[in-house]
Amino acid sequence: MSGKPKFLTAGDAARYCQVSLNTVKNWIGSGLLPAFKLPKGHYRIERDAFRRFLEAQEMPVDPEFFGEESARVLVVDDEPAIVQFLQRALSHEGYDVETAMDGYEGLIRVGQFKPDLLLLDVRMPLIDGLEVTRRIKASADTKKIVVIGMTGQDDPEIGRSLVAAGARTCLKKPLVLADLLRVIEENLPGARRESNRPSFHPDLVSER
Repeated sequence: MSGKPKFLTAGDAARYCQVSLNTVKNWIGSGLLPAFKLPKGHYRIERDAFRRFLEAQEMPVDPEFFGEESARVLVVDDEPAIVQFLQRALSHEGYDVETAMDGYEGLIRVGQFKPDLLLLDVRMPLIDGLEVTRRIKASADTKKIVVIGMTGQDDPEIGRSLVAAGARTCLKKPLVLADLLRVIEENLPGARRESNRPSFHPDLVSER
């Protein structure tokens, strides 16, 4: 829990949900929100129980409030427009995003940033995406990083080679952001990210 108190007061829950104290007490009284009562009558709510309550009610869960770090995503692509777009879009979705503009820089950033997922262009200068994937999967320190490739080329052998090197999949450009987010979420099933942001799913177009 990263130093966060294990228990919340009813007031803490009310402030988080931006409701009245009586509303929280009604949730507790109805059994909707698990809590226990101290000898003087004050309620205490386990932080984990409060998070489960929010999820069950489809209310926003703020990872920072619960002492949880957002999933880290490293975007590596030598096309600035794509890098900027993905950084903006994925940050908007609550991911912790860093970027690199070629495979060499990408490997350096992997060591520094320690991403949970690498979103990797296949065709890049210096070191291409296939070699980046091979090096990541060859190291005990980085082999657990999820690699998702991107390519604008039509040759299906490119994707097969990347997957054979250890990538989970290789997506064809142009990308649709909604589809990319689905793939990321499927491959980071336990990852936390902020969920209280407005929808932001325009298409990402690249002719590479």
